[in-house]
Amino acid sequence: MVDLWAHAIEFALVVLIGLSAVTAWILTHDRPRKRALRDAGCVSVTDYPDGGVKRIVGELSLLDEALTAPLSGRRCAAYEIVIEAPGQYSTHRVAHEIRSVPFVVRDETGQAVVRPEHAGVLITSDVRSTSSWSDDPTPEEEALLRRLASSYIGQTINSRLVYREGVLEPGEQVAVLGHGIRSCDDEVSETVTHDGGYRIPAGPTVLTIVGSPANPAFISDDPSALTTPKRLPKPADVRP
Repeated sequence: MVDLWAHAIEFALVVLIGLSAVTAWILTHDRPRKRALRDAGCVSVTDYPDGGVKRIVGELSLLDEALTAPLSGRRCAAYEIVIEAPGQYSTHRVAHEIRSVPFVVRDETGQAVVRPEHAGVLITSDVRSTSSWSDDPTPEEEALLRRLASSYIGQTINSRLVYREGVLEPGEQVAVLGHGIRSCDDEVSETVTHDGGYRIPAGPTVLTIVGSPANPAFISDDPSALTTPKRLPKPADVRP
C-alpha cells in the first residue's frame, strides 16, 4: 500500500511539474504579447503620430525580400517553426525558430514599413505534420531536423515528432505595435510638398515602425490582435 501511494504521489508531481512548465511558458510568451496588442490604441497609418507607440492593422505586402517557409514552401515575410516530442506526461520542445524580414502594412489611408529586427512575433500555426518510427520524415522535415535538431535524426525510440508552422504571408491581415518614425519619402515626387508640422518633416513622409531591445515591437496575425476590444462605459455619477 505504501508503494502504491508513493507511485501515486510521484505521478501527481510529474503531472504538476509538466503543467506548471507549460503554463509558465504560455504566460511568459503568448499572453503578454496578445494583451499588449489587444489593449493598445489602434490608429490608421495616416493618423499614426511621429514618435508615438500605437497599433495598426492592415494587409501585409512584401518589401524587398521574401522568406520561404520550410514545411509548406510559402513565400512570406515571417515564419515560425515548432518541433515537439510528445511524452507520456508532457511535451518536450525539440526546436523552435522564428525568422522575419521587413515588410509593408497597408490600410485604407496609407502604408507603413515594418522593421522586425527587435520584435516579438506571434504567428498562428496553420500547418501541422507528424512523423514516427514507422513513418519516416518528409524531405522538408528531415532538412529541418538536420538544421535545428540533428540529434533526433535516425532515432527509433521516442521519435514521434510533431511539426507546426505558421507564416505571415502577402494579403494577410496583421497587427503591428511599435515605435512610429516619420521621415522624408524620397520615392515621392519632389513637386508634392506640404508645410508639415511640429516634428514632421516638410514634404511627403513615410511611416516606419520599429522596436528596440528595451522596447520591442509586437507583430501578430492572431484574431484577438486584429480587433479593438469593446469596453464597458463608465457608470454615470450618482448625484443626490
